[in-house]
Amino acid sequence: MMALLLACRPPEGLDVSIHTGPGIRDLEAVVDGPATFRWLEDGVDVGVDGRVVPADRVWPGSTWRVEVTVPDGRTGTAELTVPEPPGGNVIVFLLDDVGVDKVGAYGGDFAAHTPTLDGLAAEGVRFTRAYASSVCSPTRASLLTGRHPRRTGIGWVVDTGARVAFLPLDEQTIPEVLRGGRAEPWTNAALGKWHVAGPSYDRYQQHPNDQGFTHFAGTWGNPEYASGRGYYHWSKTVDGATGERDVYMTTDTADDVLEQLAVLEEPFFLYVAFNAPHGPLHLPPAHLVRELPPPNAPTDVVYDSMLEALDTELGRILATADPALLARTTILTLGDNGTMENGVPEPLRNGRFKHTPYEGGVNVPFIVNGPLVQEPGSVSDALVHVVDILPTVAEIAGVPLAGPEGAQVVLEDGSWQELDGRSLVPVLAGEAVRDVVYTEAYHPNGAPSTTNLQRSVRSGSHKLVRWGEGIEELYRLEGPLEIDVTPLGKSLDREDREAFDQLTGALDLFEDTITYDGIEP
Repeated sequence: MMALLLACRPPEGLDVSIHTGPGIRDLEAVVDGPATFRWLEDGVDVGVDGRVVPADRVWPGSTWRVEVTVPDGRTGTAELTVPEPPGGNVIVFLLDDVGVDKVGAYGGDFAAHTPTLDGLAAEGVRFTRAYASSVCSPTRASLLTGRHPRRTGIGWVVDTGARVAFLPLDEQTIPEVLRGGRAEPWTNAALGKWHVAGPSYDRYQQHPNDQGFTHFAGTWGNPEYASGRGYYHWSKTVDGATGERDVYMTTDTADDVLEQLAVLEEPFFLYVAFNAPHGPLHLPPAHLVRELPPPNAPTDVVYDSMLEALDTELGRILATADPALLARTTILTLGDNGTMENGVPEPLRNGRFKHTPYEGGVNVPFIVNGPLVQEPGSVSDALVHVVDILPTVAEIAGVPLAGPEGAQVVLEDGSWQELDGRSLVPVLAGEAVRDVVYTEAYHPNGAPSTTNLQRSVRSGSHKLVRWGEGIEELYRLEGPLEIDVTPLGKSLDREDREAFDQLTGALDLFEDTITYDGIEP
């Protein structure tokens, strides 16, 4: 009798939930085992009968309900209302050759005078574990696409004077991705140093425009080193037309920023890549620094004066711009790689700065300000990377990204492009987006070369560097640079061995899954 009663009981309800990621993402019905699915949007059956609703069908404010049935007859439902995107404008300030050692807020003993950057840190979130490539062009390509160098083929410096490489047009940049935003159309502009294209691209001077920017004003690469040229006399391109300029380059870029802030319609994305303090090391105008160094000053002193001048001009931008506009704007300020070696005092030049995978080459200042900052003046030790900027902007704008975890850009033709970044919006709320962060650089550009390939992975406490085809170095990290080095030739204690095994597995996975797309530059 008991068995009969049990058999006649109605099936228990199902435990069903809807899983999604930050922003406009795929909606996935989560239930154990095989099942049938019926999705309703705002109460209307939309004909989606699979487990997943693609992100390109999802809109903010809509309420989705899934009705699930499993083979034994049990049913269950779940419901989710898609949140509105944060919205607002976005400005990226990219500093050239500035590591954490040179920004006062990071506490370096040999930092330059940087009151504006320090003020941004005091009012925003300062990341202590932010990473980029060890050289400028790969970082710029990664920032614009959300993808690591080996995907784009930009692994080292793009030679703007030779037919060598360019960021392929098939790569979707931030302004192109913003076309799919769920809010009103975004305007945009790119100012300053471009450095992801050379004359191998037939429409060389239109490359920024062809990559989605409505307006570009700046330089193709670094200031010229030739005698009589540099920051005071240089070639400037404005939307395909190139002419000579004799305004101090950092000041000229700041002027362009203020001009664009006055004309760009909101919401806007403004990408500002300052040339300074990258060489050639020229003394700046006296009014931009507290005290102008003598002409024969050491290179690190000249570098510091150039960074101070940049900081001054950045302060002018923030002081001149409409405060109400800035209150609606998320500002991301970061370095493109570590400090150049002649930007530090000569006794400290240990070969672990720009162009290397060590902390001095890839750990960069990264400060976020604006309406998304919940705790002004806070310091975050979250592992973040320059590839995170594109998905962050995408979430702010409500751009649909396929995949609840691994973000994938939904392209206009219905295909997708895999991203390596993660949105920083949850990070600003105190969440972690990764346990391990990856960096790389290699040359020549194109498919990655195992001979000239440098890459690294770090967790919270350890870092693994791999050179070429397998030379490896394990480090403990107890500060902004590698300290307490543990060579692999020595016997590892349990903690180091566990870290080595974890990081080796992570690095192998990155190398196996982040693959070159085969687009020849």
